[in-house]
Amino acid sequence: SKYVEVAFFGGSFTAIEKEKQIELLEVAQKYIKNKQVHSIRISTRPDCIDKEILKRMKKYNVKTIELGVQSTNNYILSRCKRGHTGEDVKKASKLIRRFGFVLGHQMMVGLPESTKQDEINTAKELIKLKPKLVRIYPVLVIKDTELEEEYEKGEYVPLTVNQAVERCKEIVDLFNRNKIKVIRIG
Repeated sequence: SKYVEVAFFGGSFTAIEKEKQIELLEVAQKYIKNKQVHSIRISTRPDCIDKEILKRMKKYNVKTIELGVQSTNNYILSRCKRGHTGEDVKKASKLIRRFGFVLGHQMMVGLPESTKQDEINTAKELIKLKPKLVRIYPVLVIKDTELEEEYEKGEYVPLTVNQAVERCKEIVDLFNRNKIKVIRIG
């Protein structure tokens, strides 16, 4: 039979109001009880993880927690106004694993001022935190964002498709050598 999972993605699940989280998780529970769904996966930010949150996630059968890490370089993180630090990434990752969740990381290539070496360093830092799975996303310039303004002014130059592929390839090799599954690129 097929393995079915409910995923709360596309944002920081644990950053929304607690009541809303519970409401959504409660809905999923019905399907888990009826064996129509096997587990739940969420994505969130490294600075939106603490013991109380993880206890709640456990209670509601969340199995996998993916962190939007983007980079472990504090300069790049603050340059991109991520609102979290490399330290937050470490703390959250360790806590998630200690609570027995499957840990996932999402990282980006081509962030403003990020070099190929910065991205390799991020990958190496993440490997130390032992995620089970990783997603790698090249940066996309999205309309009506600060990044679009920088792009218009020539202050930010996105990677070409070839550059993005090259950078991802090296990082994928690193993860593969360390037996960490890359579940998505791009």
